[in-house]
Amino acid sequence: MIPRAAWLAGGAAGLALVAGLAWLAWPRARVLPPVPHAASPHGSPPAPAGQPSAPAALFVPVLTPIVRADAAAIAAAAAGAEPGIFQLAGHPRVFILDFPGLAEQAAAMNRVAALLEKAGAPRDRVLSMPELEQLIAASNTTAEEFYVGHNYLLADIRRFIDLARQGGQVLTQAEQRLAGMVEAIAAAAPGPEPVAVLTIPNLGPRMDAATRAAVLGHELGHGVYFTNSGYARHVHRLWHGSFTEAERAAFRRFLGSVGYDAQNEELMINEMQAYLLFTRDARFFAPAMVDMAEARAEELRAMMRQGLQEP
Repeated sequence: MIPRAAWLAGGAAGLALVAGLAWLAWPRARVLPPVPHAASPHGSPPAPAGQPSAPAALFVPVLTPIVRADAAAIAAAAAGAEPGIFQLAGHPRVFILDFPGLAEQAAAMNRVAALLEKAGAPRDRVLSMPELEQLIAASNTTAEEFYVGHNYLLADIRRFIDLARQGGQVLTQAEQRLAGMVEAIAAAAPGPEPVAVLTIPNLGPRMDAATRAAVLGHELGHGVYFTNSGYARHVHRLWHGSFTEAERAAFRRFLGSVGYDAQNEELMINEMQAYLLFTRDARFFAPAMVDMAEARAEELRAMMRQGLQEP
């Protein structure tokens, strides 16, 4: 995901979303039937072994159709009154929640972000709303710009819901709707393989078409990492074997400076690859931000691309 500090970091270059992302191509959008979800324990699919199940009583029923589309079609989609759900064409375990704007995305996702990756927040419990407000204020940002895009495993969002229940934290209306969308996605992508849930805001104040495309490109990089285990293993090998310690330290400093938990090595590797390979808009990332020459960045990108075809 991309926090506010990275958003404001550089110049005004746009992003050609599909450049370098040919593996995401698909000829056209296709609408899948709506997946109704009743607010009943019997309407919830069982969680895969070892994963917590979400409390169905907290769900808001979701009747939104899941639209199968490629990256360009998703980037160009118009905002709806409610969040839309896309399934990435050719990548059936990557889903994108398209929120009407930054405020709607923040209302649904900020406590999830605090639990899973934000520095200064606990990893074993869900913050109360006053605690979240304090964390946002301490980050010198606003709720809307806490993150401008999100990416998680479906199982981790379910864990957020379980921890909220266990800790007595009542989900907000937006979080209840998120829970319903997550279960609709689970029904559309059954099985034990990882499912990626990405989010982007639609157009509005501080979110023009180039910014939306840049955020989507970055988040799709996380979708690849979450669902292509061969690529993820390849990136891990490169991080430990091809990056120098100085390069790893520079990425940790950069990511820590914009609010990521720099003590989480898995998070550092995942964010590194999303920024270096999939984020080509200088407002969000440029090699100079990690004290790296462009030639060296291209060398590492070429190595990373070799892993995209690994099973």
